Amino acid sequence: MSMKSFDKFCEKLITGEPIPQKEIFDERQSVLRTKSLVIALTNFGSLSAANTMLMECGLKWSESYFAPIAIFMAVSYLVFLLDSARRGALFGVNGTAKATMTAILFIAQGGLYILINIDEEEPFCVIKDGMVSKVFLMMMFFVLVIVCGIVTIILAHKFNKSRESEEEK
Repeated sequence: MSMKSFDKFCEKLITGEPIPQKEIFDERQSVLRTKSLVIALTNFGSLSAANTMLMECGLKWSESYFAPIAIFMAVSYLVFLLDSARRGALFGVNGTAKATMTAILFIAQGGLYILINIDEEEPFCVIKDGMVSKVFLMMMFFVLVIVCGIVTIILAHKFNKSRESEEEK
């Protein structure tokens, strides 16, 4: 944060103007988050490339090309969450409110999509025509989205508890 932006921040704080709710990370956290992001994106790219090669070579294991990639995206995001938390760079200097709100939205969105995608006309099955069902894979994706939200809330709770215990000392 430059001195000019810090002065503006202080001016808004003193005059009582609303401060934009933006995550603020220190330099160390930014570097560590970038490293975690590179790891997660490398995992996602590798899994997606391997899946595409398998599907193109005739070893089509899924009804859909998109559904496995969606699962790889959710798994990569979970890897990013856990790696960032391990490095101490998941939550910004200004707290966990924004991440917690995002987690709540993930849980709600995942739950709603699961309810919406339960189709009563077509029975739910894992294997369809010798391949993994698209409906099953998308349900797994939404379950992983809910898991990511729950993990974020748990990590935020732990972060807030550790911050409170540090303030008491």
